[in-house]
Amino acid sequence: MLPLRTEASFEALRSHCRRFPEARLPDGRIVLFRWYDSRVLHDLLPLLDIEEHRALFGPIATLWTEDPAGELVAHQVPVPGPTITLPIGLFPIRPPVMAALTDRAELAMDQRIAAFLSRELPERTQKIE
Repeated sequence: MLPLRTEASFEALRSHCRRFPEARLPDGRIVLFRWYDSRVLHDLLPLLDIEEHRALFGPIATLWTEDPAGELVAHQVPVPGPTITLPIGLFPIRPPVMAALTDRAELAMDQRIAAFLSRELPERTQKIE
């Protein structure tokens, strides 16, 4: 579930949300684009340029994502301006966005591993930061 606020009709919102079922990665691969997963969106939004923001938000005025701590964070529509219409079906992921998402994913994995080891082996990991 992705909490959001919009003035658009349900049909218009539904149509917009179905525009991007897949993404094209910088290496050309096509992948499922789970932009509607608030954890994915939370990491993705700060990396998008203004045109990508407008294309993704479409008729959405505000949406809420989940940060790593599980807290909801509100995101407002970017500075008003023309909505950029990307081709239906594929959301292009630029190389710098892919690199940043990869770095964030690796850091998150490192943090999960460290938390697991600290929990499971506290006496062996207490000196490790």
